[in-house]
Amino acid sequence: MARQRKNPDELNAKELIFCNEYIANGQNATQAYLKAYPSCKYDTARNKSSILIAKTNVRAYIDANLQEMIDESIADAKETMQIITALARGEISEEKPCFNPMQGGFEKIKVDTAPRDRAKAAELLAKRYSLLTDKHDITNDIVISVDIDDED
Repeated sequence: MARQRKNPDELNAKELIFCNEYIANGQNATQAYLKAYPSCKYDTARNKSSILIAKTNVRAYIDANLQEMIDESIADAKETMQIITALARGEISEEKPCFNPMQGGFEKIKVDTAPRDRAKAAELLAKRYSLLTDKHDITNDIVISVDIDDED
């Protein structure tokens, strides 16, 4: 399902179709042009697509939406902490292949988070909240003496 993108006022309907198709199809400009202009021949689409993609407003729309897609695909700090917490609590399970002799083949079974994975997640959380730092209270009297020779 294609997600709706912001439509700047500067794009006409065909340019908008081109841009959205270009983003959706993995940045194939010729194929995007053919979707926007279906009666166009392949060679013409190849030439005109490079002209269209060079337009400032078209390029700006594509770049903004590609950057938004990239930003949405990267986990932020909060999401990362939620995943690590869920791992530490054992709330995440994984599927592993297991041989079933009754069926004579492999099937996938859900397995709880391994204890070593839960321990590692707990360690990462402890590091994040500075729970594993060693605190040493060292108090000593230090005497510093400085000898200055006056040679005049």
